[in-house]
Amino acid sequence: MKNNHIALKYMFALSFILAVMFLFRVYYDVKHYDSMLEVQKQTLTNNMVSLFQSSEKSLVDKYRILNTHFINSNLIAHYFKTKQREKLYKLLKKDYEDIKEIDSNFFVMHFIDTNNITVLRMHKPESYDDDLTIKRPIIASVNKMLKTQTGFEVGKNGMVYRVTVPFIHNGEHLGVLEFGIKPEYFVDSLNEKYDVNSLILVKKEKLDVLIKKKEYQQLGPYAIVSKINFPEKFIKTIDLNQSTQVIYTNHKYYLLYTNLNLYDYKGEVVSKILVMKDITSFIDNKNSSLLFVNLLSLIVFLIIISLMYIIFNQFSSEIQKNMKTITILNKKSKYLHTKANTDELTSIYNKRYFDNYLEGFIKLGNKGSIIFFDIDHFKDINDTYGHPIGDKVLKSISKCIREHIRKNDTFARWGGEEFVIILHNLELDMAIQKAQQFRKCIEEYQFEKNIPVTISLGVAEVEENDTKNELMKKVDALLYKAKNNGRNCIEY
Repeated sequence: MKNNHIALKYMFALSFILAVMFLFRVYYDVKHYDSMLEVQKQTLTNNMVSLFQSSEKSLVDKYRILNTHFINSNLIAHYFKTKQREKLYKLLKKDYEDIKEIDSNFFVMHFIDTNNITVLRMHKPESYDDDLTIKRPIIASVNKMLKTQTGFEVGKNGMVYRVTVPFIHNGEHLGVLEFGIKPEYFVDSLNEKYDVNSLILVKKEKLDVLIKKKEYQQLGPYAIVSKINFPEKFIKTIDLNQSTQVIYTNHKYYLLYTNLNLYDYKGEVVSKILVMKDITSFIDNKNSSLLFVNLLSLIVFLIIISLMYIIFNQFSSEIQKNMKTITILNKKSKYLHTKANTDELTSIYNKRYFDNYLEGFIKLGNKGSIIFFDIDHFKDINDTYGHPIGDKVLKSISKCIREHIRKNDTFARWGGEEFVIILHNLELDMAIQKAQQFRKCIEEYQFEKNIPVTISLGVAEVEENDTKNELMKKVDALLYKAKNNGRNCIEY
């Protein structure tokens, strides 16, 4: 009897230990799977942000290149300068329709003179001679600064993301050429990759300039201007102060992301794209796995104590496997981040990365010099030998320059045939020597088909009170001077 009592005590103690271990196991698994859900959410959102930013950069690059094509046309420039809008419209009508056929979200093609007066809207040719100085500030800014501006802005006839470029033909500033793309462009990119539902929001006060007024559903300070497969019942649950939300309804889970922003040319958020992704299968799998694992643990604990060590190892192996999966996802996320900062053609840094890097370089008070250069008569190379050969020239130039810079120097493609280099801790006289080395390297390089290629360079030392925009404006002016002085030379 006494022995039975002692055995009972041991059985009770063992049962208590097993119960505590089992509860701990349940708690651990719940936390572990919650952590995996957070990683999945973060990975998905990071990938969507990277794709969104990459789509925006791709869009800007595409229309900047297209703009170069139009600006270099003598006939287009003549009709624009003399405001022969009917001839200009007929000349460009097929190009405009071809672009719309290629890109269904392309909408605006707008010519504006130096006084911010509309010369021609290809999307609405009957509307012209209106002064846009106040209603469309991006145009006035481009006409004043003679610098390309991009951003989302509401106009008289619609809401579009704009690539607004100074129209400078043969050194003469004639006005502005603007392209506008509907915000659905960004949604299409995300939907193609991730199959999402979406809302497009625009700040309510920005809609006042529209000619055709319309009542829009409101969401905080924004108007909902477009719904793409977005259920009405979810709108009331949206909290714009949270970047991500998990919404559960009708036995389904959805991940809502609210931080895909479209900015105006001054950097102010004027539009948001909200995307919602069905993650039910992931969460159901997580819950099923969680239930299965814990039931199996309970059965194993109750059947035989001696197997506890084996079971522990088994689950530890599962944890390691999951951690490997998370590591793979992190590597993929890092790859997407690198891709977003790298020029696809030349494999050097892109303008987006360089802008951020230069700003940090100046703020930290670093010393050095900057070289800004482009390829002389690059359009002639493309026209004569074709764009594939032109691309090879860009790659060869990038390769040649990389071989002549130090590891800590920063080399990027600014856009088109323009490149920029930061030479760390190098004073102006040494930077000029380095620029001369680059110029000679390109001049003597054996390009495909023995194409003669030269570059023009502007060199400036980073000074104490420089800002990013002032510094780039300075070297851009020096590059322009080198062009005017006969090309294949350096100005500093």
